[in-house]
Amino acid sequence: MKNYNINNLIYFVNSSFKNNSYNLTLKLLEELIKLDKTSYKAYCLLGYIIFIKSENNIEKLKQAIKYFDISIKIQKYYPLSYYYRIKSKKKLIKINGEEVPTIKEEIKSDIAQLKKLANNYLIKNLIKNFLKNPLCCQNKKKLILKNIEEIKAYMIKFNNQKVKYDYFDIIENYNYFIETNNNMEYDLYNLRGFIKFNLNIYDEALEDFNISISKYPYGYYNRAKLKYKLKKYDEALKDFKEAKKIFMRESSSSVVDRIKCDHYIAWCNYELNNRDIVFDDIEVDYKDDSLAYYNIAKLKLQFKKYDEAYKYFSKIDENCKNYKKVKHYIPVCKYKINNNYDDIDFLENILKLISIYKEENDFGSVNDICYKILEHIERFDKKSFNYHYYKALALYHIYEIGSYNKKLKKQLVDSLKSVLIMIKDKKREYYIIKKIFTDLQIYGI
Repeated sequence: MKNYNINNLIYFVNSSFKNNSYNLTLKLLEELIKLDKTSYKAYCLLGYIIFIKSENNIEKLKQAIKYFDISIKIQKYYPLSYYYRIKSKKKLIKINGEEVPTIKEEIKSDIAQLKKLANNYLIKNLIKNFLKNPLCCQNKKKLILKNIEEIKAYMIKFNNQKVKYDYFDIIENYNYFIETNNNMEYDLYNLRGFIKFNLNIYDEALEDFNISISKYPYGYYNRAKLKYKLKKYDEALKDFKEAKKIFMRESSSSVVDRIKCDHYIAWCNYELNNRDIVFDDIEVDYKDDSLAYYNIAKLKLQFKKYDEAYKYFSKIDENCKNYKKVKHYIPVCKYKINNNYDDIDFLENILKLISIYKEENDFGSVNDICYKILEHIERFDKKSFNYHYYKALALYHIYEIGSYNKKLKKQLVDSLKSVLIMIKDKKREYYIIKKIFTDLQIYGI
């Protein structure tokens, strides 16, 4: 083997893997880990290739598991190492022909850890990126994402499979800058905390936000969002109010920062049942702002005041960043107001909202909307195609944005089978259902 440097080896590993030259890939990976013993992705890829080539060889499966063990030891938050270790251990049990109690317990432990780290949707996207470009990496000394907006834009790209890195590369990137920067750049703690927040690593995200708060005002805002996510609405409300005070003092902050705080204060008051003051800030102070219109409309929807929600949604122009959602919320409001809107058109608009919220990683909204679909279709004939079709789609989205749930998966598969029996000549619906089945077979835990 030639004396390649690390970057060359990574390039050749990715190329040989894409060409299915697995034996060459294994040799290159062995060279790579001699040079870089901290490459958790290299160990994960070694384990993955041995796993897919193992057939019924118990020793090879054990070797694959050993590499996943090393990968996890280096980077305990990398979900794919847990995911493929679970698959390897399940295959080991299947070959043995009997359940091995210790391995069964280890699988349960790995599934529990996987549930903490990411939902099925994020894991699926990680797998897709891993198989396209397994050793994607970057120069740690070059800061990739410099602000929250860049991270948000990156997340949408990641979910659409148009990215070079993954979340864990970026965490490593921030780790390097925090460890090597003697000037304590507090915004880096905030950025790292934001990524960890989106990966459900809440305890460490909170630590980062607590550090950033001492110097960086956005720390309060993001800590408040974390507490809101954890349903600690009283604590979130205090932090949003503190963030608002700082934004009003800081000349560098924009009006939008203060508006966002006002809107979250309104949502906290809604969750705390302080309903008489929910609209105080956003209606009085920012009547002409499209962001305010959007949040007022969403809150009116929660109160089931559909005519008022429609009025505010209709005021929002296409320059608003939420306009994609507004286009689908307007017909939803019309349906609710008139109750004579086409049922299927209503549900199709709801499904489009789900797609947008998934791109934004707003899984709470996806979950709420899915349960509204299940509630809505109760009016349908239980033997009808539309009842089974929309029930299957709602269950699929609930399963995908959640963690592995064996009972829910069985319920989903049964529902999908019922749809396939009834689908007949509906080509579009058949394609959608078959794609869901494929997703479950390839990416289901």
